[in-house]
Amino acid sequence: MKLTLLAAMGTRFQTVEAETLYSVSTILDPRYKDRYFTSAESSKLARSALTQEVEKNEESSLQTTTTEAADPASKTPRMTAEPNTSSCFKGLYEEFLQEHAAEQGGASSTVTQR
Repeated sequence: MKLTLLAAMGTRFQTVEAETLYSVSTILDPRYKDRYFTSAESSKLARSALTQEVEKNEESSLQTTTTEAADPASKTPRMTAEPNTSSCFKGLYEEFLQEHAAEQGGASSTVTQR
């Protein structure tokens, strides 16, 4: 029964790391981060997919604020976007990368909870 279950899980979940949604969700989960990827390549792909998603989100946010600024007739609250400041998502992602680098560089890994 154990072998059957392992074989079924292997066939059903062998491509789960290739799915962008699952890999990005895993890397964002503070319990898992990138510890459970089977290869460094799949971890790298997940990080690049997350970076692309953050950049796409920033671009759409800037386009939305630019469109709202161009249309003064609308009665929506004004939002100012400064291109030199990084977004909240990008700052959090950079903080995640720094924490991860510190964990990889140290001899013992400690979990910091906020």
